[in-house]
Amino acid sequence: MRRRLAVLAALALVTVGLPQAAVAAVADDCLAAPPQISRDTMPVETIVLNSLELLPIEMHAFYPQDCTGMVAHVRKKDGSRQQTVALVHEGGRGMPPSWTWYGFLPLTAGTGEGDWMITKVTHGANVLETDVAFHVYRGSVLTLDQPARTSGTARTTLSGRLLRYSTRGVPVPAVNATVQLRHLTQGTVIATVRTDATGRFRTTVAFTQNTFLWAYTPASGNYVAQSTGYVNAHKLIAMSYLTALPTAKVNGWWKVSGSAYPGRLHADLQVFNGTAWVTTPSYGPIPANGVYSRYWKPTKAGTYRLRVWVHGERLDNSPSREVSVKVS
Repeated sequence: MRRRLAVLAALALVTVGLPQAAVAAVADDCLAAPPQISRDTMPVETIVLNSLELLPIEMHAFYPQDCTGMVAHVRKKDGSRQQTVALVHEGGRGMPPSWTWYGFLPLTAGTGEGDWMITKVTHGANVLETDVAFHVYRGSVLTLDQPARTSGTARTTLSGRLLRYSTRGVPVPAVNATVQLRHLTQGTVIATVRTDATGRFRTTVAFTQNTFLWAYTPASGNYVAQSTGYVNAHKLIAMSYLTALPTAKVNGWWKVSGSAYPGRLHADLQVFNGTAWVTTPSYGPIPANGVYSRYWKPTKAGTYRLRVWVHGERLDNSPSREVSVKVS
């Protein structure tokens, strides 16, 4: 009996071939469907080897059967590494109901990568011939260090390491590999770097706010793309001391100046009224060069406490500096 098989293509990285034919010697409901790379109907979408991987191979039936003794025959596409996998585990889930039998193909980084095929499944004397293909990749380990918090215009150091599993099944440094550092939002690229002889990478970036980011390395050769979790690069406002006269005249303008970094900041001039700080009409964004001036016109004599409060979005501090002014 000739059966046309349709095998799901893997998402992005795993290629599961479309078999040309499946042939069963006699009608056997245990061999009614082609084998799949899945476990309990849950497909393995990306087959990546680190040191040892137990790859599930599964047969499905549409109603309960006694399929004891089913065996899958597996080999590499070039004919090497011929193995048999006993399908001794039972499962099944979902609607409509499905009954499954599966077993595990042990693969190591030294021998498992490359193109494989399930050539047939046997159940006693009955045989289902097939050519279900799948591809096995090697794994990588990509890390991104937590950056140290920086202040003002100081640049933030971003670093990490990329290791790739060798044929011996151990992670070794990936030399001269590309790593991208990306923003959390929309995945836009912050910087692109290359790894050194130890697999490490390092660069510096001028952040103006707290920034969530992650590292990514694209697929290369028989290695899949790899990414890290997110880290948060923290930023502090650096505020200078204030430049101002200690005296002022009634109904005359008094000026205070200073600087603050990084950009996109606001500076508010405030006066203490005896119980709370009150913002004066002199407030607003700081220019791109970080230098600002604020002005105040007192209406009566006395000694006043004034301060400049600097603040911005997504920053770890909102500093202020205070001066005392005698008005006459």
